[in-house]
Amino acid sequence: MNTQNTVIGRGINFSVEDLFNLYMQQPTRILFNTEYQRSFIWKTPKKQLLIDSMIRDYDINKIFLRQLKDGVYECLDGQQRLRSIFEFMSGSFVLGEYSSNLGLQYKNVSNLKDSYPQFYYKLLYYKIDAVVVYQADEETTSDIFLRLQEGIPLNSPEKLNAMRGIFRKRVVEISQHPLWQSLGVENYRFGHRYICAQIVSLELSNINLPESGIHITDIKFPTLVRNYRLYKAVDLPQKILDEVSETLNFLHSSLGQKAGIIKQKGDVIPIYLLASYLLKRYASVKQKGDKFRGFIEHFLAKAYTSIESPYFDYRYARSRSTESRKSIQEGLRIILGKFLESVPDLQLKDDKRLFDYGQKLAIYYRDGGKCQEPNHNGERAVKSEEAEFHHIKPWHEGGRTTVENRLVLCSACHAKQPKFSTGAD
Repeated sequence: MNTQNTVIGRGINFSVEDLFNLYMQQPTRILFNTEYQRSFIWKTPKKQLLIDSMIRDYDINKIFLRQLKDGVYECLDGQQRLRSIFEFMSGSFVLGEYSSNLGLQYKNVSNLKDSYPQFYYKLLYYKIDAVVVYQADEETTSDIFLRLQEGIPLNSPEKLNAMRGIFRKRVVEISQHPLWQSLGVENYRFGHRYICAQIVSLELSNINLPESGIHITDIKFPTLVRNYRLYKAVDLPQKILDEVSETLNFLHSSLGQKAGIIKQKGDVIPIYLLASYLLKRYASVKQKGDKFRGFIEHFLAKAYTSIESPYFDYRYARSRSTESRKSIQEGLRIILGKFLESVPDLQLKDDKRLFDYGQKLAIYYRDGGKCQEPNHNGERAVKSEEAEFHHIKPWHEGGRTTVENRLVLCSACHAKQPKFSTGAD
Protein backbone atom coordinates (compact mmCIF):
# COMPACT_ATOMS: atom_id res chain seq x y z
CA MET A 1 0.00 0.00 0.00
CA ASN A 2 1.31 3.42 -0.89
CA THR A 3 1.41 5.31 2.42
CA GLN A 4 3.22 8.41 1.20
CA ASN A 5 0.00 10.03 -0.01
CA THR A 6 -2.12 8.70 2.83
CA VAL A 7 -2.68 10.52 6.12
CA ILE A 8 -4.73 8.80 8.81
CA GLY A 9 -6.42 10.89 11.48
CA ARG A 10 -7.16 8.98 14.67
CA GLY A 11 -9.37 9.72 17.64
CA ILE A 12 -12.03 11.65 15.72
CA ASN A 13 -15.45 11.40 17.36
CA PHE A 14 -18.74 11.94 15.57
CA SER A 15 -22.04 12.04 17.41
CA VAL A 16 -25.03 10.32 15.87
CA GLU A 17 -26.47 13.80 15.37
CA ASP A 18 -23.35 14.90 13.47
CA LEU A 19 -23.37 11.92 11.14
CA PHE A 20 -27.13 11.98 10.56
CA ASN A 21 -27.02 15.69 9.68
CA LEU A 22 -24.20 15.01 7.18
CA TYR A 23 -26.19 12.15 5.68
CA MET A 24 -29.41 14.18 5.38
CA GLN A 25 -27.82 17.11 3.57
CA GLN A 26 -28.70 17.57 -0.09
CA PRO A 27 -26.60 16.27 -1.65
CA THR A 28 -25.60 13.87 1.09
CA ARG A 29 -22.12 14.16 2.62
CA ILE A 30 -21.95 10.49 3.67
CA LEU A 31 -21.41 8.14 0.73
CA PHE A 32 -21.59 4.37 0.63
CA ASN A 33 -19.40 3.10 -2.16
CA THR A 34 -21.11 -0.12 -3.22
CA GLU A 35 -18.52 -0.64 -5.95
CA TYR A 36 -16.27 -2.43 -3.51
CA GLN A 37 -18.31 -2.84 -0.34
CA ARG A 38 -20.88 -5.51 0.27
CA SER A 39 -24.53 -4.75 -0.28
CA PHE A 40 -26.72 -3.94 2.70
CA ILE A 41 -27.39 -7.34 4.28
CA TRP A 42 -28.34 -6.76 7.92
CA LYS A 43 -31.78 -8.00 8.93
CA THR A 44 -34.08 -6.01 11.22
CA PRO A 45 -33.23 -7.90 14.47
CA LYS A 46 -29.56 -7.09 14.07
CA LYS A 47 -30.33 -3.42 13.40
CA GLN A 48 -32.56 -3.35 16.47
CA LEU A 49 -29.78 -4.85 18.58
CA LEU A 50 -27.35 -2.18 17.39
CA ILE A 51 -29.65 0.69 18.41
CA ASP A 52 -30.34 -0.96 21.75
CA SER A 53 -26.58 -1.28 22.35
CA MET A 54 -26.10 2.43 21.68
CA ILE A 55 -28.93 3.41 24.01
CA ARG A 56 -27.21 1.32 26.69
CA ASP A 57 -23.92 3.08 25.86
CA TYR A 58 -22.17 -0.08 24.70
CA ASP A 59 -19.20 0.24 22.34
CA ILE A 60 -20.00 -0.52 18.68
CA ASN A 61 -16.39 -0.30 17.44
CA LYS A 62 -14.75 2.20 15.12
CA ILE A 63 -15.89 3.18 11.67
CA PHE A 64 -13.47 4.06 8.86
CA LEU A 65 -14.12 6.95 6.50
CA ARG A 66 -12.27 8.45 3.57
CA GLN A 67 -12.53 12.21 3.30
CA LEU A 68 -13.23 13.46 -0.20
CA LYS A 69 -13.38 17.03 -1.40
CA ASP A 70 -15.89 19.55 -0.03
CA GLY A 71 -16.20 17.79 3.32
CA VAL A 72 -17.79 14.64 1.90
CA TYR A 73 -17.01 11.34 3.61
CA GLU A 74 -16.96 7.91 1.99
CA CYS A 75 -17.56 4.93 4.27
CA LEU A 76 -14.77 2.34 4.04
CA ASP A 77 -15.90 0.21 6.94
CA GLY A 78 -19.04 0.44 9.06
CA GLN A 79 -21.61 0.62 6.30
CA GLN A 80 -23.98 -1.81 8.04
CA ARG A 81 -23.87 0.14 11.30
CA LEU A 82 -24.25 3.58 9.75
CA ARG A 83 -27.11 2.55 7.49
CA SER A 84 -28.91 0.98 10.44
CA ILE A 85 -28.50 4.16 12.49
CA PHE A 86 -29.71 6.37 9.64
CA GLU A 87 -32.70 4.10 9.02
CA PHE A 88 -33.75 4.24 12.66
CA MET A 89 -33.29 8.00 12.83
CA SER A 90 -35.49 8.26 9.72
CA GLY A 91 -38.24 6.21 11.36
CA SER A 92 -37.84 3.12 9.17
CA PHE A 93 -38.05 0.51 11.95
CA VAL A 94 -38.93 0.14 15.63
CA LEU A 95 -36.97 -1.30 18.53
CA GLY A 96 -37.30 -5.01 19.21
CA GLU A 97 -37.46 -7.47 22.06
CA TYR A 98 -33.90 -6.63 23.16
CA SER A 99 -35.29 -3.34 24.46
CA SER A 100 -38.32 -4.77 26.25
CA ASN A 101 -36.79 -4.46 29.73
CA LEU A 102 -36.33 -0.75 29.05
CA GLY A 103 -39.96 -0.45 28.05
CA LEU A 104 -38.93 0.44 24.49
CA GLN A 105 -40.08 -2.56 22.48
CA TYR A 106 -42.01 -1.45 19.36
CA LYS A 107 -40.92 2.17 19.91
CA ASN A 108 -39.63 4.23 16.98
CA VAL A 109 -37.51 7.37 17.05
CA SER A 110 -40.53 9.68 17.35
CA ASN A 111 -41.80 7.71 20.35
CA LEU A 112 -38.40 8.10 22.00
CA LYS A 113 -38.29 11.83 21.39
CA ASP A 114 -41.82 12.43 22.66
CA SER A 115 -42.10 9.99 25.55
CA TYR A 116 -38.59 8.78 26.41
CA PRO A 117 -36.35 11.86 25.93
CA GLN A 118 -33.63 10.44 28.20
CA PHE A 119 -33.11 7.56 25.76
CA TYR A 120 -33.58 9.73 22.67
CA TYR A 121 -30.84 12.19 23.63
CA LYS A 122 -28.59 9.39 24.82
CA LEU A 123 -28.81 8.00 21.29
CA LEU A 124 -28.57 11.38 19.59
CA TYR A 125 -25.36 12.33 21.41
CA TYR A 126 -23.83 8.85 21.31
CA LYS A 127 -20.18 9.17 20.22
CA ILE A 128 -18.84 6.99 17.42
CA ASP A 129 -15.08 6.67 17.09
CA ALA A 130 -13.88 7.17 13.52
CA VAL A 131 -10.61 6.75 11.66
CA VAL A 132 -10.52 9.16 8.74
CA VAL A 133 -8.28 8.53 5.74
CA TYR A 134 -7.16 11.56 3.74
CA GLN A 135 -5.68 11.78 0.22
CA ALA A 136 -6.17 8.08 -0.55
CA ASP A 137 -6.47 6.98 -4.18
CA GLU A 138 -8.72 4.11 -5.34
CA GLU A 139 -5.95 1.52 -5.11
CA THR A 140 -5.11 2.50 -1.55
CA THR A 141 -8.78 2.62 -0.62
CA SER A 142 -9.33 -0.94 -1.85
CA ASP A 143 -6.25 -2.13 0.01
CA ILE A 144 -7.44 -0.49 3.23
CA PHE A 145 -10.88 -2.03 2.82
CA LEU A 146 -9.50 -5.55 2.35
CA ARG A 147 -7.22 -5.16 5.37
CA LEU A 148 -10.11 -3.96 7.49
CA GLN A 149 -12.07 -7.10 6.61
CA GLU A 150 -9.49 -9.51 8.03
CA GLY A 151 -11.43 -11.78 10.32
CA ILE A 152 -14.78 -10.54 8.99
CA PRO A 153 -16.71 -13.06 6.85
CA LEU A 154 -16.72 -11.41 3.45
CA ASN A 155 -17.77 -13.91 0.82
CA SER A 156 -15.68 -14.67 -2.27
CA PRO A 157 -17.56 -12.29 -4.64
CA GLU A 158 -17.10 -9.42 -2.18
CA LYS A 159 -13.37 -10.11 -1.85
CA LEU A 160 -12.96 -10.19 -5.62
CA ASN A 161 -15.01 -7.05 -6.06
CA ALA A 162 -12.67 -5.15 -3.75
CA MET A 163 -9.68 -5.98 -5.98
CA ARG A 164 -8.84 -3.25 -8.47
CA GLY A 165 -7.50 -3.44 -11.99
CA ILE A 166 -8.47 -3.95 -15.62
CA PHE A 167 -9.88 -7.45 -15.10
CA ARG A 168 -12.32 -6.10 -12.51
CA LYS A 169 -13.23 -3.22 -14.82
CA ARG A 170 -14.10 -5.66 -17.62
CA VAL A 171 -16.09 -7.86 -15.26
CA VAL A 172 -18.12 -4.84 -14.11
CA GLU A 173 -18.80 -3.92 -17.75
CA ILE A 174 -19.88 -7.47 -18.61
CA SER A 175 -22.15 -7.60 -15.54
CA GLN A 176 -24.08 -4.62 -16.95
CA HIS A 177 -25.25 -6.63 -19.98
CA PRO A 178 -29.09 -6.72 -20.04
CA LEU A 179 -29.09 -10.53 -19.86
CA TRP A 180 -28.27 -10.40 -16.16
CA GLN A 181 -31.33 -8.32 -15.41
CA SER A 182 -33.54 -11.05 -16.91
CA LEU A 183 -32.00 -14.00 -15.07
CA GLY A 184 -33.84 -15.61 -12.20
CA VAL A 185 -30.54 -15.77 -10.29
CA GLU A 186 -30.45 -13.13 -7.55
CA ASN A 187 -27.63 -10.60 -7.70
CA TYR A 188 -26.89 -10.97 -3.99
CA ARG A 189 -23.59 -9.63 -2.66
CA PHE A 190 -22.08 -9.18 -6.17
CA GLY A 191 -23.17 -12.63 -7.31
CA HIS A 192 -23.55 -11.63 -10.98
CA ARG A 193 -20.07 -10.14 -11.08
CA TYR A 194 -18.66 -13.36 -9.68
CA ILE A 195 -20.32 -15.40 -12.43
CA CYS A 196 -19.00 -12.94 -15.02
CA ALA A 197 -15.48 -13.41 -13.66
CA GLN A 198 -15.99 -17.16 -14.01
CA ILE A 199 -17.12 -17.08 -17.63
CA VAL A 200 -14.24 -14.76 -18.58
CA SER A 201 -11.83 -17.17 -16.86
CA LEU A 202 -13.32 -20.08 -18.78
CA GLU A 203 -12.88 -18.25 -22.07
CA LEU A 204 -9.32 -17.36 -21.07
CA SER A 205 -8.56 -21.01 -20.37
CA ASN A 206 -9.06 -21.44 -24.12
CA ILE A 207 -11.90 -23.85 -24.61
CA ASN A 208 -10.15 -26.06 -27.12
CA LEU A 209 -12.24 -27.71 -29.77
CA PRO A 210 -10.27 -30.82 -30.71
CA GLU A 211 -11.80 -34.12 -31.76
CA SER A 212 -11.11 -35.54 -28.30
CA GLY A 213 -13.19 -33.03 -26.35
CA ILE A 214 -13.05 -29.63 -24.64
CA HIS A 215 -10.43 -28.18 -22.35
CA ILE A 216 -11.96 -26.59 -19.26
CA THR A 217 -10.32 -25.32 -16.09
CA ASP A 218 -11.80 -25.00 -12.64
CA ILE A 219 -13.26 -21.61 -11.76
CA LYS A 220 -12.80 -21.61 -8.01
CA PHE A 221 -11.84 -18.52 -6.06
CA PRO A 222 -8.02 -18.98 -6.31
CA THR A 223 -8.25 -19.23 -10.10
CA LEU A 224 -10.25 -16.02 -10.28
CA VAL A 225 -7.83 -14.20 -7.97
CA ARG A 226 -4.96 -15.28 -10.21
CA ASN A 227 -6.68 -13.79 -13.25
CA TYR A 228 -7.52 -10.57 -11.41
CA ARG A 229 -3.83 -10.20 -10.61
CA LEU A 230 -2.59 -11.31 -14.02
CA TYR A 231 -4.80 -8.75 -15.78
CA LYS A 232 -4.53 -6.03 -13.20
CA ALA A 233 -2.62 -3.69 -15.52
CA VAL A 234 -2.91 -5.57 -18.83
CA ASP A 235 -6.13 -5.68 -20.80
CA LEU A 236 -7.86 -8.89 -21.77
CA PRO A 237 -7.44 -10.12 -25.35
CA GLN A 238 -10.06 -8.50 -27.57
CA LYS A 239 -10.95 -11.94 -28.94
CA ILE A 240 -12.07 -13.00 -25.45
CA LEU A 241 -14.14 -9.87 -24.93
CA ASP A 242 -15.77 -10.32 -28.35
CA GLU A 243 -16.62 -13.98 -27.65
CA VAL A 244 -18.17 -13.15 -24.28
CA SER A 245 -20.19 -10.32 -25.82
CA GLU A 246 -21.39 -12.48 -28.72
CA THR A 247 -22.46 -15.28 -26.38
CA LEU A 248 -24.33 -12.98 -23.99
CA ASN A 249 -26.04 -11.26 -26.93
CA PHE A 250 -27.17 -14.63 -28.29
CA LEU A 251 -28.49 -15.76 -24.90
CA HIS A 252 -30.32 -12.47 -24.39
CA SER A 253 -31.91 -12.44 -27.85
CA SER A 254 -32.82 -16.14 -27.72
CA LEU A 255 -34.13 -16.38 -24.18
CA GLY A 256 -35.56 -12.90 -23.71
CA GLN A 257 -37.70 -12.78 -20.57
CA LYS A 258 -37.57 -16.59 -20.47
CA ALA A 259 -34.08 -16.15 -19.01
CA GLY A 260 -35.96 -15.90 -15.72
CA ILE A 261 -36.35 -19.69 -15.72
CA ILE A 262 -32.62 -19.91 -14.94
CA LYS A 263 -32.99 -19.67 -11.19
CA GLN A 264 -29.89 -21.48 -9.93
CA LYS A 265 -26.34 -20.22 -10.25
CA GLY A 266 -25.19 -23.73 -11.09
CA ASP A 267 -27.13 -23.61 -14.37
CA VAL A 268 -25.65 -20.36 -15.66
CA ILE A 269 -22.20 -21.74 -16.51
CA PRO A 270 -23.37 -24.86 -18.43
CA ILE A 271 -25.89 -22.80 -20.42
CA TYR A 272 -23.29 -20.12 -21.17
CA LEU A 273 -20.77 -22.77 -22.29
CA LEU A 274 -23.39 -24.46 -24.44
CA ALA A 275 -24.09 -21.20 -26.28
CA SER A 276 -20.38 -20.36 -26.54
CA TYR A 277 -19.54 -23.78 -27.96
CA LEU A 278 -22.37 -23.71 -30.49
CA LEU A 279 -21.47 -20.23 -31.74
CA LYS A 280 -17.84 -21.25 -32.25
CA ARG A 281 -18.50 -24.52 -34.04
CA TYR A 282 -21.87 -24.62 -35.77
CA ALA A 283 -23.39 -22.77 -38.70
CA SER A 284 -26.71 -20.93 -38.48
CA VAL A 285 -26.89 -21.17 -34.68
CA LYS A 286 -28.15 -17.60 -34.41
CA GLN A 287 -31.12 -18.54 -36.57
CA LYS A 288 -32.03 -21.31 -34.12
CA GLY A 289 -32.94 -18.97 -31.25
CA ASP A 290 -36.48 -20.33 -30.88
CA LYS A 291 -35.24 -23.91 -30.74
CA PHE A 292 -32.55 -22.92 -28.26
CA ARG A 293 -35.11 -21.26 -25.98
CA GLY A 294 -37.47 -24.23 -26.21
CA PHE A 295 -34.65 -26.62 -25.43
CA ILE A 296 -33.53 -24.67 -22.35
CA GLU A 297 -37.10 -24.59 -21.01
CA HIS A 298 -37.51 -28.34 -21.53
CA PHE A 299 -34.05 -29.25 -20.25
CA LEU A 300 -34.28 -27.24 -17.02
CA ALA A 301 -37.78 -28.56 -16.31
CA LYS A 302 -36.43 -32.11 -16.59
CA ALA A 303 -33.20 -31.30 -14.76
CA TYR A 304 -35.09 -29.91 -11.76
CA THR A 305 -37.46 -32.88 -11.39
CA SER A 306 -36.60 -35.97 -13.44
CA ILE A 307 -34.94 -39.08 -12.03
CA GLU A 308 -34.11 -40.23 -15.57
CA SER A 309 -30.56 -40.26 -16.90
CA PRO A 310 -28.89 -37.98 -17.94
CA TYR A 311 -31.05 -35.31 -16.26
CA PHE A 312 -30.51 -36.78 -12.81
CA ASP A 313 -26.78 -37.01 -13.57
CA TYR A 314 -26.77 -33.32 -14.49
CA ARG A 315 -28.56 -32.39 -11.26
CA TYR A 316 -26.16 -34.53 -9.25
CA ALA A 317 -23.09 -32.95 -10.86
CA ARG A 318 -24.48 -29.49 -10.21
CA SER A 319 -25.19 -30.30 -6.56
CA ARG A 320 -21.64 -31.48 -5.86
CA SER A 321 -19.67 -28.49 -7.06
CA THR A 322 -20.45 -25.94 -9.74
CA GLU A 323 -16.88 -24.59 -9.85
CA SER A 324 -14.72 -27.70 -10.29
CA ARG A 325 -13.42 -28.72 -13.69
CA LYS A 326 -14.98 -32.18 -13.42
CA SER A 327 -18.47 -30.89 -12.60
CA ILE A 328 -18.35 -28.26 -15.34
CA GLN A 329 -17.29 -30.86 -17.89
CA GLU A 330 -20.06 -33.22 -16.82
CA GLY A 331 -22.71 -30.50 -16.95
CA LEU A 332 -21.60 -29.34 -20.39
CA ARG A 333 -21.32 -32.91 -21.69
CA ILE A 334 -24.96 -33.57 -20.83
CA ILE A 335 -26.53 -30.29 -21.93
CA LEU A 336 -24.53 -30.13 -25.17
CA GLY A 337 -25.32 -33.69 -26.11
CA LYS A 338 -29.02 -33.27 -25.43
CA PHE A 339 -29.20 -30.02 -27.40
CA LEU A 340 -27.56 -31.46 -30.51
CA GLU A 341 -29.80 -34.50 -30.19
CA SER A 342 -32.80 -32.14 -30.31
CA VAL A 343 -31.44 -30.25 -33.36
CA PRO A 344 -29.89 -33.09 -35.40
CA ASP A 345 -29.56 -31.16 -38.66
CA LEU A 346 -27.18 -28.53 -37.25
CA GLN A 347 -24.09 -28.40 -39.44
CA LEU A 348 -20.51 -27.65 -38.48
CA LYS A 349 -18.95 -24.45 -39.81
CA ASP A 350 -16.00 -26.46 -41.14
CA ASP A 351 -17.09 -28.99 -43.75
CA LYS A 352 -15.14 -32.04 -42.68
CA ARG A 353 -15.62 -35.76 -42.28
CA LEU A 354 -14.94 -36.13 -38.55
CA PHE A 355 -17.76 -35.54 -36.10
CA ASP A 356 -17.04 -33.21 -33.26
CA TYR A 357 -17.32 -33.79 -29.51
CA GLY A 358 -20.84 -32.45 -29.18
CA GLN A 359 -22.21 -34.44 -32.11
CA LYS A 360 -20.81 -37.66 -30.69
CA LEU A 361 -22.52 -36.96 -27.39
CA ALA A 362 -25.82 -36.31 -29.16
CA ILE A 363 -25.59 -39.46 -31.28
CA TYR A 364 -24.74 -41.56 -28.24
CA TYR A 365 -27.73 -40.19 -26.30
CA ARG A 366 -30.09 -40.60 -29.24
CA ASP A 367 -29.07 -44.22 -29.80
CA GLY A 368 -29.34 -45.03 -26.10
CA GLY A 369 -25.71 -46.11 -25.88
CA LYS A 370 -26.47 -49.22 -27.98
CA CYS A 371 -24.80 -50.56 -31.13
CA GLN A 372 -27.10 -49.88 -34.09
CA GLU A 373 -25.86 -52.71 -36.35
CA PRO A 374 -29.14 -54.36 -37.52
CA ASN A 375 -28.20 -57.87 -36.37
CA HIS A 376 -27.96 -56.66 -32.76
CA ASN A 377 -31.49 -55.21 -32.73
CA GLY A 378 -30.28 -52.34 -30.62
CA GLU A 379 -29.49 -54.63 -27.67
CA ARG A 380 -25.67 -54.48 -27.43
CA ALA A 381 -24.63 -51.76 -24.96
CA VAL A 382 -21.49 -49.76 -25.75
CA LYS A 383 -19.55 -47.64 -23.28
CA SER A 384 -19.32 -44.02 -24.36
CA GLU A 385 -15.52 -44.08 -24.46
CA GLU A 386 -15.59 -47.21 -26.68
CA ALA A 387 -18.33 -46.15 -29.08
CA GLU A 388 -17.61 -45.68 -32.80
CA PHE A 389 -19.58 -43.19 -34.89
CA HIS A 390 -20.57 -44.17 -38.41
CA HIS A 391 -21.84 -42.08 -41.33
CA ILE A 392 -25.07 -43.51 -42.74
CA LYS A 393 -24.62 -41.83 -46.11
CA PRO A 394 -20.82 -41.70 -46.65
CA TRP A 395 -19.13 -38.34 -46.44
CA HIS A 396 -17.35 -38.91 -49.77
CA GLU A 397 -20.76 -39.38 -51.42
CA GLY A 398 -22.10 -36.10 -50.05
CA GLY A 399 -23.29 -37.34 -46.67
CA ARG A 400 -23.37 -34.43 -44.25
CA THR A 401 -21.54 -34.38 -40.96
CA THR A 402 -24.70 -34.01 -38.89
CA VAL A 403 -26.22 -35.92 -36.00
CA GLU A 404 -29.05 -37.24 -38.19
CA ASN A 405 -26.52 -38.81 -40.60
CA ARG A 406 -24.62 -40.78 -37.98
CA LEU A 407 -25.20 -43.72 -35.65
CA VAL A 408 -23.39 -45.62 -32.91
CA LEU A 409 -21.55 -48.87 -33.56
CA CYS A 410 -19.39 -51.03 -31.36
CA SER A 411 -15.77 -51.26 -32.49
CA ALA A 412 -16.20 -54.82 -33.85
CA CYS A 413 -19.14 -53.84 -36.07
CA HIS A 414 -17.51 -50.63 -37.21
CA ALA A 415 -14.43 -52.56 -38.35
CA LYS A 416 -16.62 -54.62 -40.70
CA GLN A 417 -18.06 -51.62 -42.54
CA PRO A 418 -19.17 -50.77 -45.20
CA LYS A 419 -22.19 -53.09 -45.00
CA PHE A 420 -25.37 -50.99 -44.72
CA SER A 421 -27.54 -50.76 -47.80
CA THR A 422 -27.70 -47.03 -47.17
CA GLY A 423 -23.94 -46.80 -47.63
CA ALA A 424 -21.06 -46.59 -45.15
CA ASP A 425 -17.58 -45.13 -44.76
